[in-house]
Amino acid sequence: MKSTRVRMICSPNTKKSCLLIVHFRTKKPQLYADLCSLAELENHAPAEFRDERTVDVLCTTKHDHIIAVVPSVSFHPPKRSAFDQIRSPINDAAADYTALLQATIKRLENLGRALQGERKTSKDEEKELAQGLREERKARDKALREERSAREKALQEERKERQNLERRWEKQQSIANAEAAKARDECRAAKELSDGEIHTLRTEVNGLSDKVDELKSETAMLRSRVETNSSDISVVIDALGRFETIPDKTMIDLDKIARRALLDQAQALLAKAVG
Repeated sequence: MKSTRVRMICSPNTKKSCLLIVHFRTKKPQLYADLCSLAELENHAPAEFRDERTVDVLCTTKHDHIIAVVPSVSFHPPKRSAFDQIRSPINDAAADYTALLQATIKRLENLGRALQGERKTSKDEEKELAQGLREERKARDKALREERSAREKALQEERKERQNLERRWEKQQSIANAEAAKARDECRAAKELSDGEIHTLRTEVNGLSDKVDELKSETAMLRSRVETNSSDISVVIDALGRFETIPDKTMIDLDKIARRALLDQAQALLAKAVG
């Protein structure tokens, strides 16, 4: 025989047996626990004992059985088997409670099946709830995957755009650097050219200044010559004035000679000055 636990639920006030539960530990523990809880909720106190003889008498099929005793039947001390003969409180003849016990067992078995049905319904509901939760989790996971995919795609687009902007910026920066270098070279060349031109202009100005000085000296020499020639002409004129009469034609020729001499000297000086 398998290990058995016999549990009797008794009223704490009347000390009368109300419900006796025989439970094989290896089978249907949930049904046993449910019925014990039901008995305790009805203000019955549990008491445990082991009596294999009683179990053998009441449980002939070696399955889980639930045995009930009506509340009016007293429980006698275990001088003998508790269920060999059960007598009423008023000590009348021994009564066979087999039919009553079988009816009670059947009722409790029906109750157990009902509890099992409720448990099955609860399991079905749990399965449906679990299925609903799985579907909801799948939908949520799918939405999260789609959102993550969209974010990754947007991030890739942003990364590509940033790379394009960086390449454009680098290209523009290289162009700007090239233009700046070209401008610096042009400024340097212009500065060098300007310095050369300024040096050339200064040289030319110095040369012109020297020429101006030469022209001034030559002009002074020319003036001195003109003055000398003028004095010579005056001498000639004075000498000619001593004559009583000078033909007009002679005066005209002398004037031409004087003017031509002065003009030749002036042109020679200018040609020398220009150079």
